[in-house]
Amino acid sequence: MSFTTSFGTYFLGRVLLASTHAAAPLSQQGVLRSVVVTALYVEVCGLFAVGIGALVRNAAGALTLAYGVLALLPELIKALPDSLHNALMRWVPGGDALSVMTAALGGRRPLMFSAWGELAVFAGYAVIVLVAGAVVFSRRDA
Repeated sequence: MSFTTSFGTYFLGRVLLASTHAAAPLSQQGVLRSVVVTALYVEVCGLFAVGIGALVRNAAGALTLAYGVLALLPELIKALPDSLHNALMRWVPGGDALSVMTAALGGRRPLMFSAWGELAVFAGYAVIVLVAGAVVFSRRDA
């Protein structure tokens, strides 16, 4: 479903921006990757949230943790000293990692992984949270 939504919003955006001549065809470098990575990011966000939900078993707590990790933590990392910020920012999902994953134009940002690398890091976190949630869920609710 996220692929349908991602491609649908891409084509809707093309229609809406047609009068401005700001065209970005799928054949342009980085555009197709951006559309596909955006769809995959949404899927990984869902899996990450399911894992947190299995761990916490409280809707408010799971929403708070998911929001905190995906939106608040990247902003808190920006407040750290530059040396620590530069060392951590590629490993934190959301924030700069999200902009690297979804950017269609421009080069790779320094100190960040490629779009696929950032998605892989986030997917790794999702796998860890899902496995931990499955273990806790099976032991607690068995």
